[in-house]
Amino acid sequence: MKELVLITVFWEKRLQGIHACDKKGRVIETFELPAKIKTVGLQLGDETILRSIATALHINEHPIIGQNKPKSLLDKNPGVFINPTQPLVLGLHVTDEDIELQEKRVLEARERLQEALNE
Repeated sequence: MKELVLITVFWEKRLQGIHACDKKGRVIETFELPAKIKTVGLQLGDETILRSIATALHINEHPIIGQNKPKSLLDKNPGVFINPTQPLVLGLHVTDEDIELQEKRVLEARERLQEALNE
């Protein structure tokens, strides 16, 4: 039972290093997180952080704010992986400028998609 609990609690670390592949077995390109997103914990890749954020968005009915303790304490605390309601990132403040930039990106992506569908 202890092993099951540990696997459930530390799932982000357990999935670290696993990549998505296409039908032919080629690894799908990775991505880079925005510079504003600062990770919590040691040796966490962008894929692990994205899984953490996606999980928090999926299971949490409250705002996603990130961890609320200083990074120096969180980097030393393995218990940071216990609370899945907040992702493994430091607190993040989203500005109106961030929202406008994202809206612009979405509009551009929709335009490219419409062009591709029209071809």
